Amino acid sequence: MKALYRTGNACAESGEDDAAAQSFKAALKLDPSHTGAGIGLAQVYDRLGNAAASERAYLDILTLNPNNPQANHALAKICLRKQQHIEAEKYIQTSIASSPGNHQFLLTLAKALKGQKRHQEAEEIYTTTLQDHADDALGFIELGQVLSAQGKIDEAAEAYSKAVRLAPKNTVALGQAGYFYQTIRQYDTATELYQRYLEIDPDDIAILTNIGMVQSALKQIEEAKHFFLRALQLTDSPARLLNNLASLHSDPREALNLYQRALAEDPSYSAARSNVLMYLNFLEDIPVSRVFQEHRQWQRWHAEPLPAEMLFYKNIPDPDRRLRIGYLSGDFSGHVVSYFIEGALARHDRDHYEIFCYSNVKTPDGTTERLKSYGHHWQSVVGVSAADAADLIRHDGIDILVDLNGHTSRNRLDILAKKPAPIQVSWIGYPNTLGLETVDYRLVDNITDPQNEADEYYVEKLLRLPGPFLCYTTTSTFPFSDKLYALQVGHVTFGSFNRISKVSPSTLATWAHILTRVKGSRLIIKSTSPIDRQMHDQMLDAFTRCGVSTDRIEILGELSPDAHLRLYDKIDIALDTFPYNGTTTTCEAMWMGVPVVCLQGDRHATRVSASLISQVGLDECVANSQDEYVEIAVKLSGDLEHLENLRKNLRETMLSSPLCDAKTHTMGVESAYREMWETWCRGELSHRAQRRNQRPPETEWHKPPIRIIHALGNRVFSQLCECLDAMNGIGLLNDMHPLGMSIFNPIEEAQNRHELFDDDEWEVVTRKKLSFSECMSRIQARFRHRNQELVITDWNHLDFIAKPYLPKASNTLFSNSELSRDFDVKDIFVVRHPLPQWMFYCAATNVSDYVDVDEFLAGYRRFAEMAVEGVWFRCEDFAADPAEVLGDMCKHLGLLFDPDILHPYRAASHIPGEASGRSSKSRTKKEIQAPIPQQGPPELQARLQQSDDYAYILRLLEYDKPKDSGPSILE
Repeated sequence: MKALYRTGNACAESGEDDAAAQSFKAALKLDPSHTGAGIGLAQVYDRLGNAAASERAYLDILTLNPNNPQANHALAKICLRKQQHIEAEKYIQTSIASSPGNHQFLLTLAKALKGQKRHQEAEEIYTTTLQDHADDALGFIELGQVLSAQGKIDEAAEAYSKAVRLAPKNTVALGQAGYFYQTIRQYDTATELYQRYLEIDPDDIAILTNIGMVQSALKQIEEAKHFFLRALQLTDSPARLLNNLASLHSDPREALNLYQRALAEDPSYSAARSNVLMYLNFLEDIPVSRVFQEHRQWQRWHAEPLPAEMLFYKNIPDPDRRLRIGYLSGDFSGHVVSYFIEGALARHDRDHYEIFCYSNVKTPDGTTERLKSYGHHWQSVVGVSAADAADLIRHDGIDILVDLNGHTSRNRLDILAKKPAPIQVSWIGYPNTLGLETVDYRLVDNITDPQNEADEYYVEKLLRLPGPFLCYTTTSTFPFSDKLYALQVGHVTFGSFNRISKVSPSTLATWAHILTRVKGSRLIIKSTSPIDRQMHDQMLDAFTRCGVSTDRIEILGELSPDAHLRLYDKIDIALDTFPYNGTTTTCEAMWMGVPVVCLQGDRHATRVSASLISQVGLDECVANSQDEYVEIAVKLSGDLEHLENLRKNLRETMLSSPLCDAKTHTMGVESAYREMWETWCRGELSHRAQRRNQRPPETEWHKPPIRIIHALGNRVFSQLCECLDAMNGIGLLNDMHPLGMSIFNPIEEAQNRHELFDDDEWEVVTRKKLSFSECMSRIQARFRHRNQELVITDWNHLDFIAKPYLPKASNTLFSNSELSRDFDVKDIFVVRHPLPQWMFYCAATNVSDYVDVDEFLAGYRRFAEMAVEGVWFRCEDFAADPAEVLGDMCKHLGLLFDPDILHPYRAASHIPGEASGRSSKSRTKKEIQAPIPQQGPPELQARLQQSDDYAYILRLLEYDKPKDSGPSILE
């Protein structure tokens, strides 16, 4: 035995792991209690990548010696890899009890505590342990992680720096430290660390992606593109990288193309779909109706239909009570949205409205602290799952939840999709419909969205405020020159400080026309986002083609805040973009004494500036056509006295206008909230027949279809199911029945066979006690996200052979009665000759021990009666001509039949309805098996011949008529 153990060690040391495993197993066969051989075998399995075998080997050791410190430590590390932090803590505590001062044991305990977010306890262990092991670089990395998680940034930076000094070429230390400095926005340090990492491993996709993100944050656009393109060449999952690359393109069409490519790679990528929708707002040649339809796709792909209990609310329907208003945003920071929400947060009537802010701001700043200082409830939802965030909002009793993001970055539309509040509203952050049916209202005004013109292009109900839909609030007192720049330099200077991607070809051509009309004038284009070289050159070429010399054009990228505002002193007239107007830039220009010329178009995004400008009495600057836009700009440029007067007085005019009247504006918003609430309290349906406390009348509610196959099982029917399951447009589940949920749970069956749910959804659906119908609603929604229709086979033999499950057979179709309330049931029956069906049951189970053949025939008679009242098919006919039967079945069920599966058809890896497992769509040649011959023991045949039920079934299902059986094997 000792010789075998020594041989195993020798083989392991020389890298001969297979031979080592054989020696260790032989040693354990002779002496199962030999701990050394057991640990050696477990370690070999681990090196061979057989994690399950390694874990079993360590557990075998604990069976004989529960306190073995090495095995307990190894199992703790296995648990950590599996994210089982509580179990890891239990194992490692046993190891520490045997060896209290062991450095590695203590660090493993700290990791287990860190995984449970017990950061303070973990910090204490790391700090104490590293005092005696000051050369442990990775220990300092982990210390940095727990310090950072507690907000101890300076201490974390010291730990990361020490780790890198100790191990200057360790990629784990370099990568983790680089990511830390990236998250705290010390981008130069992050870049240096990532570059050192890439010198060691130049093809690490994660590091290439991270350094690309850092270069993007530094506005080093070409460098960022370089790293993303390198990573794209290496990855098999390009969706995220394509999305990142798209964000660097100034040209909206090129960006949109990349976002669409990302979506093609991963249709479930909600951020990419939101980016596609955002960029559709930039393009002038796409009709409003098309943009609307594209927005509606978000609901289809990323929001599942909600079960009834999710649409029931405990909010007290008292129209006069104090309301709880929730604001959900990722922009409670130095973002432009803060300019328009701060007035409401400062002015809400606290006697009648209690305000809750749900913040998705990852890096709070001074603006965040100022907004928090208004004293409302404040809760971060950064990193919180949609399900947990929705539960939080429900627990807070929010009456009206207002989203301020829409399809912009840092949005939490996943929370809105779960409908945590009875009323949900879109406001401020996005210039279009969200496309989500769970959002009831959108706050606009009569200029941005004229009555009876815009409503049809919104999923939400438009509620128009009496004044502007926005209120501009700024803390800026930045001074500006009251002297007109044109009077100082002798020529008029136009300017546009909008995001460069808003400068459409028509906008640029219109500006060129203005410059040709106003002799000697100049134009400054200053973007609020970086400009790539390609876009810069394209714009100059466009002006040249229009006859405008490039020395009259100045194109600037992003500037510091002060330099940006000082540049307004060199602008006489601001020119707005279209079809996507400025919002903050329009307000900011007027605040700095510069009038804005805008074009009022056919959609919200191109009517916002008209709304803002009209509120300060500058209707003269609002054009209704491109020609009028040119004329207004030319006229203004010819009246320098008027321009100088505007420069001196425009800020004061703004302050006294409705655009900056936060008190009146907030009262208007609160009146809108009260109107929504009173509507809900009256029990009236909100827009587009959304359910509240009860379902609308059936005539107003379009029930989704559900396909049910009521069938009796055998080999041929199982093969029929395989054919259905192989069709790309079908998602099949077998043996579904309301009374059988404890045995065949639909949710578990769907997850095991099709992996329908992600981790967050799985956690929700498994902890809720869902009804059969609710299970089917969720399953159907997930299949539809995959462009598949749900088909279920009904577990009707539960009724025919009831005694294992029910006291008495019901002989009814429970699935129909259970699902017809919520679905439009489309069903068929698949039958089989009763004699081989009975023989099949007897062969498959011990059914004849507790059900006699007469009970079976009574049930089968009722089943046959129901079948002939509807649409029915015979297993024997499928074996004879599968293409005809499958085609007819699909036609009746409203499914697209794919005949290719039959020649040769795609076979599943198992017979559906038997052992759990995912279907395989691989193509294999397979026979359609003929049915079991219709014969049996003579005594059984004699008994059946005496049964009236048997003869009746044969007549109903036409088994008493001669029929050509046809071929039994599919060529």
